[in-house]
Amino acid sequence: MDMVAAKYDALVLAGGLGTRMGGLDKGLVFWNSRPLIDHVLQRLKLQSPAPEHVFISANRHVATYEQRATTVQDVVRDYAGPLRGIQAGLMICQTDWMLVVPCDCPQLPADLAQRLLSCHGPAWAKSGDRDHYLCCMLPRHSLKTLEACLANGQRRVRDFLLAIGAVALEFEDADAFLNVNGPGS
Repeated sequence: MDMVAAKYDALVLAGGLGTRMGGLDKGLVFWNSRPLIDHVLQRLKLQSPAPEHVFISANRHVATYEQRATTVQDVVRDYAGPLRGIQAGLMICQTDWMLVVPCDCPQLPADLAQRLLSCHGPAWAKSGDRDHYLCCMLPRHSLKTLEACLANGQRRVRDFLLAIGAVALEFEDADAFLNVNGPGS
């Protein structure tokens, strides 16, 4: 099967504590007159091919997120970081692949999914000297490896990606990965 034509689901990670946002729910923080989550969802609509399903990992304000897309919550509410949200997403993924993106990157490239799929395996985005581990394409079957990582106390997305043989894919436009990490960023 041509990987670029492969079907995939998308997961937006919005389930954290918002520590760098002073405890605010990061996805609902306004940037350019709209909540960050709305910018990210709009960027997902621009992907070609488009995702089959879009899910939002949210542990707070679930009803607000549910108005935008199907939500998933961490299986274990230990706020162990983004791997818990990815775990929940992979558990309901309905295709062989899942694009993962964070809720605080409002300018994601319109060709993110297509380019990551072209790697023919798990991959994450990189621009210059910055790795964007939360902008990645994962095979649904990596769930077992992810659960083993969590069971062993591993919480770093990078370590999980390396465990499944993911590769970095260079993107020239670093501005596309603008990360809004504080109110007014």
